[in-house]
Amino acid sequence: MVRKFLEKVIAGGPVSVAGIEEAETSTYVKLSDTSAYSSYFWSLVISAVIATAGIAANSSAVVVGAMLISPIMSPIVGTMLAAMRGNKRATARTLLMTLAAIVVGVGTSLAVVAVIPVPIDLSTNAQVNTRTAPDLIDLVVAFASGIIAAIALVREDIPTAIPGVAIAVSLMPPLSVVAVALYACDWQGALGAFLLFMTNYFAIQIACLIIFLALGVATKERTRDEKKSRVAWYASVVVGLVIISIPLALTSADIVKENDDQRKVHDVAHEWLAGSAYELTDIKIQNDDLTVTIAGTGEEPSLEAFKTDLANHDVEMDRIGVIVLEEKRIGSDV
Repeated sequence: MVRKFLEKVIAGGPVSVAGIEEAETSTYVKLSDTSAYSSYFWSLVISAVIATAGIAANSSAVVVGAMLISPIMSPIVGTMLAAMRGNKRATARTLLMTLAAIVVGVGTSLAVVAVIPVPIDLSTNAQVNTRTAPDLIDLVVAFASGIIAAIALVREDIPTAIPGVAIAVSLMPPLSVVAVALYACDWQGALGAFLLFMTNYFAIQIACLIIFLALGVATKERTRDEKKSRVAWYASVVVGLVIISIPLALTSADIVKENDDQRKVHDVAHEWLAGSAYELTDIKIQNDDLTVTIAGTGEEPSLEAFKTDLANHDVEMDRIGVIVLEEKRIGSDV
């Protein structure tokens, strides 16, 4: 009864054998011919080139184009589908196709970065900065994307959702950012971008597991070995997601703390400048270093008083600096 209800809500009715076979073909679980490999890897290479060029140009539109071309989503979904269908060979094949996508994506992007004439400034490039510090929000987006991708596989009325899923989950751009960071010897940035890719991978796997179980896609085990291999894959995916969630949670906690400190500094700075001829123009917090920019004329407010006020409001910084911009006015007062 519950199964029929879930099938009705999720897939609009029972999932047919033909529907499952079509899903297996579209996710490389079943291959009609070996030409599928050729189209897969050509799409990988082209999407990596476009993604890297978009990052170099700091162009969101170009990067989105790379997302739409990238075929990595299909074998990722296919791995879970194959595991649940008891197809060990297809499970291994789709997993290897995903690993190959990582190697080809990073390798192609490294080659592009090495030959493009435009240097990429990692500190100011928005396409890089947004992909080197993933948090729990990225996990939520990837999970939701995996849910709709799994549903779209078994429903004919929502195929238009797939381009949106490709854009939301963003699989190729993080690999290109890995390459860009590696080329610049920014190991932390490369690790952060790869963490984003793995976040997307495990979230999609879990989302597909939930949807496919609800739809009864899994086949009954024919052998004890088959059952063990299936359970082992389920367990590895869950463990992988838990491990990935730890640094994401730490990053999210840092973001919350930084936002809270930003708010406190803003309030304290306004109180500190009250009654003076100076106004607050900018606040920057980076790695527990605080820099406040003020502008005005006359006697400068006391930096020691500002530090004391911050301490009284439980704002702890390694270093606190104030940039004073002196305003100069030309003309006579009327």
